[in-house]
Amino acid sequence: MKITPSDLQHQSFNVKFRGYDREEVRAFLNFVSEEYEMLVSEGTRSREETVRLREKLSDLEERERILKDTLLSAQRMADDLKETAKKEAALIVKEAELRADAVIEQAQHRLRKLQEEAAEVRLLRTTLEEKLQLYINNLQKMLDMHQEEDSSQDRLSLFSRLQRREKS
Repeated sequence: MKITPSDLQHQSFNVKFRGYDREEVRAFLNFVSEEYEMLVSEGTRSREETVRLREKLSDLEERERILKDTLLSAQRMADDLKETAKKEAALIVKEAELRADAVIEQAQHRLRKLQEEAAEVRLLRTTLEEKLQLYINNLQKMLDMHQEEDSSQDRLSLFSRLQRREKS
């Protein structure tokens, strides 16, 4: 049977010639003492359990805070890594574009140079063709003149022979 504060206040004792029954009072006090001792013990255990649970709660809250901080740090690191990767990718693209522009410019420069060289070769060819044609024409004229001379000499020679025959 559990005792309550109300039980303690309303407990009545039998009155005897010299007062209360001492054995009954002693038994009740022993009972109250045992109950009170149990309550004190339970209170102590409860306080100890409360302290332990508060410590555990504090530990769990600290772990939660650390976990949140860790997750936040991880998120920041991930964001930083993404940003760094984006910057590196942009830099790589920019460098590739610059290299491509340089290659294109070199190719265009080489093309212009080749076009200039081709124009020079065409001009040289035209000049050589003209000079060669002039040379051929001059040779043809010289050949024609020689043939005429040969022909004239042949005629003269023939004419001279004919005249000598006639004289002979």
